[in-house]
Amino acid sequence: MSEFVPLGEQIEIDEVLAEPTSERVISLLNEAQLYDKEGKLNCLHQVQELIIHKDPSLLDNFMDEVIAFQQDASAEVRKCVISFMEEACKKDPGSLSKVVPILQYTMSDNNVNILKRVLTCVNQLYRLILEFLLTRKSVTDEMVGMWESMKDIKNQVLDLVESSDNVGVKTQAIKFLETLILLQTKKDSEQLLDKGPEIEISLDSVIFESNGDLQGGIDFLRRSCRARQTA
Repeated sequence: MSEFVPLGEQIEIDEVLAEPTSERVISLLNEAQLYDKEGKLNCLHQVQELIIHKDPSLLDNFMDEVIAFQQDASAEVRKCVISFMEEACKKDPGSLSKVVPILQYTMSDNNVNILKRVLTCVNQLYRLILEFLLTRKSVTDEMVGMWESMKDIKNQVLDLVESSDNVGVKTQAIKFLETLILLQTKKDSEQLLDKGPEIEISLDSVIFESNGDLQGGIDFLRRSCRARQTA
């Protein structure tokens, strides 16, 4: 048996359903600025659902507006923004150039829970960052800036492993370093043959980090992949 909906409420529901996604996102972002923590979280969760899952083409239009909430006084709201940035990068790796410098800045957040969430996010995105660099036809200033931010994050993580008194933060920092070790361990020839033509991110592909030659490192990896495919 269907549930009765009052006429006034039904009209409001119909108006929301008929509203273009972009206009709905604008309304939610405007409403979020007026609400307290719970209201902001509700609006931002809806924005994430609309942009990430319903219409990813809106990412470029509203990324800055969502990131602006990273300045909010509520740690829960700031964590919500980090989750949005992580999902945005997974949906569109082109967002990495904008997101990684924000994550670098957020590493200085005094809230322990925010720091743990940033470390989890960076751990999830690191391989994606390397793959993104590999698939670009040329190196842009934004890519170089992103990589410099990523290197700074790694240095901060190393400092956290030594200096942090928080067990949770230290645990997440160590997990990130484990990811780096797995991705940046040089593979021997037998392992490479076993992988066949599949792209393998390893120390071979990121050796350029030592001399800052981003384009040279990308070219090196591309030549290695082509040689492996023709072997």
